[in-house]
Amino acid sequence: MNLKVTKINTSGKMSDDSIKAFSEYNKPEEDITLDNYTLWHRTITIDMNDSEEFGFNNGGMDNNRGGYGGNFHDRRSFNNYGKRPGPRNDFGFSKRSRIDNGDGNNDAGNGESAAHVMMTYKQFVNTIGDEASEEELQQKYNEYKDKFKADSLNRFFQEHKDEEWFRQKYHPEESKQFKEKKKELVQHRFEVYQQYIVDRGLLDGVTLDVQNSDQIDKVFEAMVAKLEGLSDEVIDKYLNGETEEEGDENKEITEEKEDDQEEKAEEKAPKDKKTLVKYAGIFLRSVAPNITVSEIDEICKKYDSFVRVGLSDPMYDGKKLVKKGWVTLKEDPHVKNICWQLNTVRVRDTELSAILNKDVARIRTVNGMIAHNKIARNDLKQAAKLVTLYDRKMGLYYDENQTDEEIFTNLEFAIVNSKNPLLKDITDLLIEEGCLIDEVEENDNGNSRSTLTRDEQLLQRLDKLIVYLRIVHSLDYYFATLFPIEDSMPSKCGVLHIRAEPMQQFKNAETGSYNIVDSFIDNHIKDFNVKLANNVLHSGIVTEEEMIKLGKKDAATEEENFINANCIELQPGKWLCELSGKKFKNADFVKKHLRTKHQDKIDEARASADFYNNYISDPRRLQDPEQTGIQSDNDQRNFQNNPRFGRQNNWNDGGRRSYGGNRNFYNNGGNFNERQPRFSDGGEHIRRDPRQPVIYRDLDAPEDNF
Repeated sequence: MNLKVTKINTSGKMSDDSIKAFSEYNKPEEDITLDNYTLWHRTITIDMNDSEEFGFNNGGMDNNRGGYGGNFHDRRSFNNYGKRPGPRNDFGFSKRSRIDNGDGNNDAGNGESAAHVMMTYKQFVNTIGDEASEEELQQKYNEYKDKFKADSLNRFFQEHKDEEWFRQKYHPEESKQFKEKKKELVQHRFEVYQQYIVDRGLLDGVTLDVQNSDQIDKVFEAMVAKLEGLSDEVIDKYLNGETEEEGDENKEITEEKEDDQEEKAEEKAPKDKKTLVKYAGIFLRSVAPNITVSEIDEICKKYDSFVRVGLSDPMYDGKKLVKKGWVTLKEDPHVKNICWQLNTVRVRDTELSAILNKDVARIRTVNGMIAHNKIARNDLKQAAKLVTLYDRKMGLYYDENQTDEEIFTNLEFAIVNSKNPLLKDITDLLIEEGCLIDEVEENDNGNSRSTLTRDEQLLQRLDKLIVYLRIVHSLDYYFATLFPIEDSMPSKCGVLHIRAEPMQQFKNAETGSYNIVDSFIDNHIKDFNVKLANNVLHSGIVTEEEMIKLGKKDAATEEENFINANCIELQPGKWLCELSGKKFKNADFVKKHLRTKHQDKIDEARASADFYNNYISDPRRLQDPEQTGIQSDNDQRNFQNNPRFGRQNNWNDGGRRSYGGNRNFYNNGGNFNERQPRFSDGGEHIRRDPRQPVIYRDLDAPEDNF
């Protein structure tokens, strides 16, 4: 066969595989002329010399039209039946196969990924047979689940044990250093709180209500300035209402901004309130978990306006594990250029996805109806638990006579024994006295309503705890959110939620009082307590029995295994030390050599056991989501994906709302107002998407306790 290429378009090159494909049409005494091909359309126009061998009746594609439809300039492709295919879609998604959406009984697919999916009870029984009794099968299935979870945790540990964030949380030595630094930062915040709130009493008699928002914001701005290192003289002038002339640097920046008309048009929103600390922020949406703070810091150091950088712990964005980051800069007219340059940088082959942070108000509001006695009393109890819990974690008002287990398992008892003066005699306010019982009335629909009543003493006591949590422990109570790296973020006290005015639709025009439905009170207390428990009120512990099931390691055993692994018998009477390469006559000599010359390696082996044990002993540990793919209840799955409840250590998962509006945490990227979800009724409850696939529960499975 002779293959003659007469003309090739310069838009691409034909590969050897393509030429080889044509050579399969091995027809002697025939010449195949390749006239033209176009890589863009992925079609090849060929002059087949009008041979009927390539016609429709003989399995060809031109239906006796010769040359792919006859007209060379009409480059249309046809399928095997002479029909034109549908429009080309380069960016669409192929339909999911039955195997992808199967029930797990198919063997097709990646064997490694299939091994990481826990079998259902029915699948497990099919693998071992049903000769055993039901009790024995359930016992074996529980053992299988324990082993599966232990293997999954160990796999996650091995994948991330060398990453900075993981070692700071769980490594025996590095975690101690990290916790000490964290305690120093909290201690500094505590000193600022003592200076401005306790000693100077700047918020004495001021409740966290919207009518006091200006005064609250001013005090918080002063404390942020103190945290940033400003002098007391400058802060006192600010608190007294005295203004200062701008420095030369600020004047130069102002002149440059005035010269730039485009930026002035974009950023002409007036700032009514004077701020002491003016920082710009860049939000990094996608940082790989193995990227360290020092790597980002090294990139940003070349900018004169750079101040600091902070990275959060990673979280799952779908199936991808990513960290969020914040780059803090001084006021700089070129901050947009810096943001653009960061988007051109790849760190460990990963884009940072940098976007600008917009300035947002510090003070935000929640539903004013929560000032009602019954709700406020519940809030006081929950806030007292949080104060006790985080004081213990950060070493404030520390009582050596109490263990962590005693405090974390019984926070209500720990509140009574706390040395924090804010919690003194607080139990007296938690008791519902007869004088505080609300007046109840029935409406036409039979729904009971209570008159909104405020106990100022109760609210003032509650507000002191909320301010303490916000300043000292970086916890916004009404938002149920903890900011663990706030000292590395653009604002060291960025958001505070306070109570708004009661809703006017609940106001009685005749009496002027507000009527609140009892079901609203009960539902709010229930939902908010669940939100606190999932976001910030983590007081659970992992028992010794549970740790053994999860594969707890023994340091002595790990040491012995390490020594035996490096003590190799070459032949009778000759032993080798794997680390040094030296040979000995007896195994005992090798072990003695290891303990004297390589004690550091042995210590690492022992530390690895403590490292793993620290990880599995954390009840809020991050782990592979595949191991939780089988839930014992559909509600549990829906609850975890419900946008009403934030995820662990979450910074803006795409439009979390407070009572006062739909704003992102620290306004990452400036999406100040996002659209309502498509299936939202406008309130806190999200209706189910009718297209959402039904999730079936394994009715044969025994009760899932893990």
